[in-house]
Amino acid sequence: MTYMRDFTDYTGEFESRFQEVYHYRKFPQMMPWVGSQFGKAHNKILIIGESHYLPKGSTIQREPKKWYESSISDLGINPIANESEIDYTETAEIVSHGMNNWNNGGHRFFRYIHTAMRDSGITLNSGLNDNLFRYFAFYNFFQRPAEESGGSLKNTKLDDKIAYEVFEKNVEILNPDAVFVVSKKAWDSLMQWYWRSSEYKNINRFIIKTNEKNLLSGYAPHTACYRFWYKPYPRYENSFSGKEGFMDFIKENF
Repeated sequence: MTYMRDFTDYTGEFESRFQEVYHYRKFPQMMPWVGSQFGKAHNKILIIGESHYLPKGSTIQREPKKWYESSISDLGINPIANESEIDYTETAEIVSHGMNNWNNGGHRFFRYIHTAMRDSGITLNSGLNDNLFRYFAFYNFFQRPAEESGGSLKNTKLDDKIAYEVFEKNVEILNPDAVFVVSKKAWDSLMQWYWRSSEYKNINRFIIKTNEKNLLSGYAPHTACYRFWYKPYPRYENSFSGKEGFMDFIKENF
């Protein structure tokens, strides 16, 4: 079954290939956001978050095995919150909402990232600055929503394995020039798989060796970790905050 998506500032150029990925065949709403200007006159940067979450009271995501054996047809309207579980995991729809709708809960993540994109000083088309995600691709690393609404996933080995497999497929499909992970938890999970094929550059830069190219990657703590998003992050060598680390990477590689 083809899962059709049509969002402002989004390109469906890669959708047919995303739908070949086993996990996305089951949960097509979780396919990455790819901005309409991705790779046009700029390097292709893939930004990776941590995970989605479901409305308060949802239970299908609590057991990893149960989640990965289910599919989009098992999601519905949460009876407690009276909200759609599909909408909570619809990556492209959430990103397409724009600044005026990133005000509540976990969606503030996108507001903080958008602000950091703007503050990085990258040169863009002056008429296309209302949603800077149009220049980037984005998805959440872990493919199971967090156990608690608005919380952080307690990732298991199964979560790590599937996240890594999906990461490899997304990199193969999008062929980005650089990847930036906005989550220490997701970064640490990724590095567990990639450490043998990565070249250390500094505390927050690695070269990930893929089949296609040597892929520059970096990370920052999640924006919800306010202490380190706005203040010096001890795992950086240059006393940058998480936001400054993100801005520096974007400016250097865009």
